[in-house]
Amino acid sequence: MRKEIACVILILLAACVNKPGQPVQEATSTAVIGGADSMTSIVVADTCASFQDTVTYELRQCQLWYTKDLPEAYNGETRLWTEYEVYTENVPVINVFVSNPTDIPLEFGRDMRFYLWKNYKWCPPEQKDTSYTIVWNSDAFMIKKAPLLYCFRYKLNEYCIPKGKYRVQKSFSRGDEHILLTDSFEVK
Repeated sequence: MRKEIACVILILLAACVNKPGQPVQEATSTAVIGGADSMTSIVVADTCASFQDTVTYELRQCQLWYTKDLPEAYNGETRLWTEYEVYTENVPVINVFVSNPTDIPLEFGRDMRFYLWKNYKWCPPEQKDTSYTIVWNSDAFMIKKAPLLYCFRYKLNEYCIPKGKYRVQKSFSRGDEHILLTDSFEVK
């Protein structure tokens, strides 16, 4: 029993190791620039020339960023959006942002659902290798402070991603309120 507990603790410690970030490239579309230990700003550019992964994460599943202010467009209700509206066919990851303009923190798990519009309905895309799939939908995270902006990374290179329309969904709780947030994007 001690060995099992020690293994779990070692795995948790390995996941929390502070990995050095890479320099941030020029921001395109809506991008978050900053670090987890500092105040962060949202930069909105006019054009989206090509896909660039502008967000560097220290944890694999999600990283919370504390922002100074949210632009007016994101300051009304809790909402979710992808970093870009259009991605290239071989994009390895998408960054998903959730604004929380309240002082109440959101509770969330690791679950994030991803769908492809196919035959007039939303279907999960085909996975490349399902032999190692591990799903944790039962755990929950809550931070005592209420971040204005939550940032999540969704790995697409584990799926067969043909050109088409996609949708990403993530569920949250705020006290007794259950929230399901959705956004769409295209792969061209």
